[in-house]
Amino acid sequence: MLDLQNLLIVVAIIGILAGVGVPMYNGYMAQAKRNTTIDSHKNIVNFANLKTFECKAGGIVKFQKLAGTPYANRAKIDCSKQTTNAGQWRVIILHWGEYSGFYSPYDKTKMISLSDKSLGVTHLALNGPNITFTTRYLDEDNQQQILTDVIEAPYP
Repeated sequence: MLDLQNLLIVVAIIGILAGVGVPMYNGYMAQAKRNTTIDSHKNIVNFANLKTFECKAGGIVKFQKLAGTPYANRAKIDCSKQTTNAGQWRVIILHWGEYSGFYSPYDKTKMISLSDKSLGVTHLALNGPNITFTTRYLDEDNQQQILTDVIEAPYP
């Protein structure tokens, strides 16, 4: 039969376990958010580089995720006509990202934006014929870090 002394020992043990477990859990969650943000940034930039390479090679570039969306007219780009400038290319990448399931792990908003510079969101900016991809995340010391990549649009 449990008496008061045994009950206090059990409560103390649970308190100690919770005191150790909660900070570890929070550390794992922060690491997962950081890794997800970095991996998603790399995937977005790699996809944009691939599609840019395909476009520069000529022919038709397909954005499968845009088919059946309000942006279906941009699901297939005929790059041989050289009519897609850097600004349009940036918007096409934005719309692809909106329908590809990339979300910021920090607040569950869309991960690609033309204006939002929140944690976990990849910001697309124009710099002449280039598109700059900038993503912010928190490092192990809870300090904000910035990932930046630049690609040259197929046609300036």
